[in-house]
Amino acid sequence: MNIIILLVLSAFVLNFCGCGPKKNRQNKQLAQNYFELSSLELQDENEVYYQKALQYAEKAIEQDDKPEYVARKATILFKLGKTEESLGCFKQLLSRNIDPYVKSEILNNYACVLGQYGDSEEALKIFKELEQSKHYLTPEVALVNQGKVYSENGDMKQAQIKLEQAAELAHNYVDAHYYLAVVSSVLSDQKRMEEELQTTLFLEPEHEGAKRLWNKLL
Repeated sequence: MNIIILLVLSAFVLNFCGCGPKKNRQNKQLAQNYFELSSLELQDENEVYYQKALQYAEKAIEQDDKPEYVARKATILFKLGKTEESLGCFKQLLSRNIDPYVKSEILNNYACVLGQYGDSEEALKIFKELEQSKHYLTPEVALVNQGKVYSENGDMKQAQIKLEQAAELAHNYVDAHYYLAVVSSVLSDQKRMEEELQTTLFLEPEHEGAKRLWNKLL
């Protein structure tokens, strides 16, 4: 509580001096610049680039403690193998009072980390809630993520059901069709696999995974 009061008082003093709003805008712009630099580093999946991306994310947070920036930090920590630190960062962030639409996106990332960490039960619970949430604008992503969790747990039939729902909900969602093709191949559902591979390659002709699967199985 004291921290909030001190921040308000500081803002009042800066505004009184006539430089508060300008500095605040500069900080937000600088934070956005750092965030964009972090995004550029993440284009290369390599630990060195992840470390650089993390540094930029932390610099962005120093200038503007925006939920999206903190979520980026938490995600990069996971990519660097610092899972406990990542989960702690997510939990702290989700305890804040943030925009429900932003929170839904963060919950999706958090659930992805939980799923890869081995807590598939909690991950599925979150994905199912997001699937029904009015604040989560891409339920097809939650369905695909459920499919991934089920497939990693060996429940290929349930994975196929979730991926079919995703593909029906968003006909142009490449991941839904591709992962449905992969799961169908494991289930020896040749017809469905061929259909989904063709759809994937129609939507994204240079999809490497789909091309490899097509060459290998067909």
